[in-house]
Amino acid sequence: IHDGRLVVADAWHHRILVWDTVPQADDVAPDLVLGQPDASSVQENRGGECSASTFYWPFGIALVGSTFWVADTGNRRLLGWSNGIPDPDQPADIVLGQPDPSAREENRGGAAGPASFRWPHDITGNEDLMLVADAGDHRILGWSPPPTADRDADLVLGQADFTTADEWPYGPHTNDRFRF
Repeated sequence: IHDGRLVVADAWHHRILVWDTVPQADDVAPDLVLGQPDASSVQENRGGECSASTFYWPFGIALVGSTFWVADTGNRRLLGWSNGIPDPDQPADIVLGQPDPSAREENRGGAAGPASFRWPHDITGNEDLMLVADAGDHRILGWSPPPTADRDADLVLGQADFTTADEWPYGPHTNDRFRF
């Protein structure tokens, strides 16, 4: 719930649903549908190319500061709207993890690094720090302060460095390695 609005990531229908108030009854249609042209459409990337206003498996959502973030897992990126929850069809102001809004390759088409994701799943943060769970690379990336444009992460948790993407527990067990 963000500012009294119920916001739900409907990953398998490639959309974000927004109710202006929390519904008090069953079968209440959302007030906004983000990522699809209407409430009955369910194709990834609206059945077309990847863009700054489409989703492919949007799993995580967060409001970090004034920016509304979506972990657009299937497109291997985060989309951010700097003025909060956007209007339908409004392109994101920030595309994090890809060189442009139409790109969608795992780790930007290369190895894991500080500016890429394999499967970003969830987001949390505050005015000073944003953390993203990159499940595909078995790590958490952090930005301090939260990014206002595509840039390298400042922090990596769960791996020895930004370029390692080992899946644990198939390696040595240590307290600083993750498997998720």
